[in-house]
Amino acid sequence: MTPAYRAARAYITVGSNIDPMENIPAAAGMLRCTPGVRLLASSRFWRTGPVGRTDQPDFVNGAWAIRTELDIPTLQSHLRDVEDRLGRRRSADRNAPRTIDLDLVLYGTTMDPALRLPHPDLARPFVYGPVMELLATDPDADAIRRLVVAHLGSQAPPPAKADRPGVYLPDLTALLRDMLV
Repeated sequence: MTPAYRAARAYITVGSNIDPMENIPAAAGMLRCTPGVRLLASSRFWRTGPVGRTDQPDFVNGAWAIRTELDIPTLQSHLRDVEDRLGRRRSADRNAPRTIDLDLVLYGTTMDPALRLPHPDLARPFVYGPVMELLATDPDADAIRRLVVAHLGSQAPPPAKADRPGVYLPDLTALLRDMLV
């Protein structure tokens, strides 16, 4: 573990369309065992249609809030390790099917285009909705909420799309939230 200069609140988006009901809880379990990472909250999880390539199964998407002592590159390396351990295969097609996709979308109030923070996909409804759900219930996230609003400006999805980015999956949501206690 590489300790950071300070603990940070961060937000990770989660997606899968290959065995998502197994891979998403497995990713949560692996992340819970990562030294320097504490899962704080889980958004609701949604089934959403694929973007870019429609010839594949629907995705399951949501987000997790974490508290971490890891710096950004170390945290991103751990997320990639979880993806690799769950069989993620990368290709040139960024819309290809995947066992798990874990993206660091926010790390405190860090704004760094080279590190992709805030993450460019934050404007997509299936990313924005779950992250904003977590930010809305986090009393310590005022500065991060302001950052997201300022960063996205008019790019933010309309509330109707962001509030319901797909078909709600209550059983998976409950399972993931139970893993946090």
